[in-house]
Amino acid sequence: MTVTETYDPGYSNSSSAQFKRFATDFNQTVGEFLSKKLFGFERVEVKRLANGSVVVDFDIVVQKSSNATVDIIVQVLNEGNGGALGYTFLGNVIVNATDQQSTSSNPSPTATVTGINII
Repeated sequence: MTVTETYDPGYSNSSSAQFKRFATDFNQTVGEFLSKKLFGFERVEVKRLANGSVVVDFDIVVQKSSNATVDIIVQVLNEGNGGALGYTFLGNVIVNATDQQSTSSNPSPTATVTGINII
């Protein structure tokens, strides 16, 4: 997802304070929005930030029992764009779905939506 924010060179290092601050804010803001829209939502995880405004590569983790199909996630992200989502993104949303084991201390079957890309 490309968001209309100013890119900070510190974003290229996932250990930097700048990356951590952006990722925490993004995870919280987008997570709060998605938790109201998607049954079985668990969390958002920023994986990478790149230049181009700010390109955010992130995962959306949901329970297997979630209503969060690829189409629903695209619809929800588009509905929130520039308003309730807390970020404005550019281009079209492309979502890829994968299954993965839960890494939480209370494991439950999860599915991770990866490759949220804006073209």
